[in-house]
Amino acid sequence: MGAYLTRLKKMIGSLGRKKIPYCIVSVSDKRSDNIEQIKSLFGYEPEKPQCYNAHKKGDVERFLNTYRDFDVDSYLSENQYLTQPHRNIGERGCWMSHYSIWSYMLSKNMAEMIVTEDDLHLEADGLSKIIRHVRKGRHELFMAGAWTEFYYLNNAAARVLSDHAPRGYAQGPVDEYLFKILESGAIRGMAKAGIVRQRTDVYGSDIDAMGLRN
Repeated sequence: MGAYLTRLKKMIGSLGRKKIPYCIVSVSDKRSDNIEQIKSLFGYEPEKPQCYNAHKKGDVERFLNTYRDFDVDSYLSENQYLTQPHRNIGERGCWMSHYSIWSYMLSKNMAEMIVTEDDLHLEADGLSKIIRHVRKGRHELFMAGAWTEFYYLNNAAARVLSDHAPRGYAQGPVDEYLFKILESGAIRGMAKAGIVRQRTDVYGSDIDAMGLRN
């Protein structure tokens, strides 16, 4: 493991002289060991955008209040909070977390960010591949996994994602929203699955393993 971490830390150097800020979307306290490993790979502390717990109606209300001129009470009433069978709490929490990251970037006028999730597994050459694709392609958004376990975005991408986002909860998982934006051409970028993966062998899926389905 020591040699593996050393190799990955060297690859972090390929990010350039300036450290690219990153953050870790955490959905389970049971993944603290993996979070610490991710942090050790970067070698510096992650950014910490506002977090929301989708199980708590108060947190959901605070999140929805970040939208301007939005009738939160009517929305929650019409959407029957936490009762719709075609939605699940895991997807809601994922949406709130990723949207908050985009908003955080814009509020601080951050040039770029790497977003990871707490079940991320990086192969030995994963980071070097990702940064090579990003820099050579001049991508505004680059998705390195099958879902949202690892992606890079710049300020322009954060603006588009924020501006085009449906108010309230997304009408589907956040990864589907990212793919849709990429396909529309509104953001210059690409998705290349297989460079990184989720540790479903250890943790299961974010939704099923935690029993979050309605």
